[in-house]
Amino acid sequence: MAEIRIFETHAHYTLPDFDRDREELLGALPGAGIAAVLNAAIDFESNEAMIALAKQYPFLYTAAGVHPKCVDALDEAKFRAITEMLDEERVIAVGETGLDYHKGTQLMNAQKYWFHRFLNLAEEKNMPLVIHTRAAMEDTLAILREHTLPSRAGVIHCFNDDYETAQIYLEMGFKLGVGGAFTKDAPNSARLDALRRVPREAIVLETDCPYLIPAGCPGGRNHSLYLPVILRALAELRGEREEELAEAAWENTLAIFPEMKGGEHVSGNR
Repeated sequence: MAEIRIFETHAHYTLPDFDRDREELLGALPGAGIAAVLNAAIDFESNEAMIALAKQYPFLYTAAGVHPKCVDALDEAKFRAITEMLDEERVIAVGETGLDYHKGTQLMNAQKYWFHRFLNLAEEKNMPLVIHTRAAMEDTLAILREHTLPSRAGVIHCFNDDYETAQIYLEMGFKLGVGGAFTKDAPNSARLDALRRVPREAIVLETDCPYLIPAGCPGGRNHSLYLPVILRALAELRGEREEELAEAAWENTLAIFPEMKGGEHVSGNR
């Protein structure tokens, strides 16, 4: 197979899961074809940690935000601090942000409030979004429709809906983040049907590491070195050649994040 380039569009390398071997693992990525990685925020504190890590590795980038499950600790001072972080050179997206009702709706009102705020921020900065939506598709779509999205809308992280919903996201200008979760779907799942049918131009690749390890991968912890496994499974599902799908996903990612090209930061593209 020809040499491939992959942009990992969703990782969490500041989590404690990587404390024992973070340097070794990140150092191995470029040689494995993982040319760039976008770390996405979880709680507020993760933002500063990700920016610091990105300054150590030229292929790391950052999305600044707060995961919907962590918005209970968010306040105006922290939101202002995130707003300022978006001006950092290696911060290229707003997120992750969105809605997550998977384990209940106790935070529903707070999630909606901060989702609106981050969408306004992305519009103001004209920066793409990393959207987290889980068990909340209808509310996510309703809120997105209330906003003028940035010119490069961004990524629907860990896409897990049907073909019709995929079409709506694509019409809004989003790309679909595809990671290892689909490798464990039932053969007749709505997500697999969607991933077979969406155009190649819709797809970007991710892991959500350390979470969502692909089927058959050892170790119990996901990481970006498993991206070729995800690529292979997706190419088989779609009946496509891995090289062609990898190159399409690379170009799709550059369409969202033109600041990054060839693994090097290109300024002045916002």
